[in-house]
Amino acid sequence: MTEQSATAPGFQWGRWLTLYSAATFLVLGGDAAMHHYHTVGEHPLAWIPIVFGPIAALACLPGILSARWRPVVTLWVGLAAMAVGGAGTLFHNLPTYLERGDQSIVAAFLDATNPPMAPAAFASAGILLVLVWWGERLWRTGYYHPKS
Repeated sequence: MTEQSATAPGFQWGRWLTLYSAATFLVLGGDAAMHHYHTVGEHPLAWIPIVFGPIAALACLPGILSARWRPVVTLWVGLAAMAVGGAGTLFHNLPTYLERGDQSIVAAFLDATNPPMAPAAFASAGILLVLVWWGERLWRTGYYHPKS
């Protein structure tokens, strides 16, 4: 199966969006390493984004290089990133919400020590990969073909 026959003809959006997601995972892993540096001793779960970022970036490589592997990579890495990002967002925000006292929710999140939406960046890169999987799947199954 050639690259052109596996995906839509023309510009290979799936390949480039997978590359973008891989770069995003590397940057987010580095960011997590810088910001979780002092907390990994107290909270072992802080290792998850540090380790997941580079592993997810490496796992994207077969999807960048091969149209045959792209469906597997984009679906599974995308779902894993959504799970890591969702769980991280919950871990960052649940203590802030529960310990806010008489503060409004907005004020509590503005004063939070943890960045409330930082882990959601993993989830957003994962959503992008799942959308790549979905779009290419629709093309391969013949659901979407422009009228000639």
